[in-house]
Amino acid sequence: MKTHGYAKRGGKATPTYASWRSMINRCTNPKVRGYDRYGGRGITVCERWLDSFENFLEDMGERPVGKTIDRADNSGNYTPDNCKWATRSEQARNMRTNLIVVCNGVSMTAIEAAEKCGHNYNTLTAYLYHHRDFKGDVADLKFEPLKKLTAEKAEEIRQSGLSRRKLAAQFGVSQWTVQSIKRGKCWATP
Repeated sequence: MKTHGYAKRGGKATPTYASWRSMINRCTNPKVRGYDRYGGRGITVCERWLDSFENFLEDMGERPVGKTIDRADNSGNYTPDNCKWATRSEQARNMRTNLIVVCNGVSMTAIEAAEKCGHNYNTLTAYLYHHRDFKGDVADLKFEPLKKLTAEKAEEIRQSGLSRRKLAAQFGVSQWTVQSIKRGKCWATP
């Protein structure tokens, strides 16, 4: 029986307790959504936390509003020295699927590099997608300013069978613009 009072307050689990339970479930229960990305790929919860919510609470403290548990090394296990409370934005920058580039001599995610170098993120990633062999510093890249589309170019986009990403890179516009043109939400034909 739980005596810490966190499992249920007002009929539902506290955010801290819910984070602890979710962490354990995604690492130990193959029936839980997301198990394949955690327990299924070998991510474990340390014994200290696996057996005791109180130990987890002692090590991590209360879950701050707007934050959830994050692993500094997202290929590492859930341990006191690898975990912290983080915002969704911070966690998004720590995903193993992130594109890592060099900007001003420092390795970082493409979104961080775009912000640091003043590049449009979609333009940068579209460029890197088409130049997969690029090994330089993205700070050295110079992109032409976005040009206004003409009706002819919009029609080329609409008729093309290329992916949004390829079209965005080719015409120097965002993927959202390409999607809007294809759906007739902008540059609609008369």
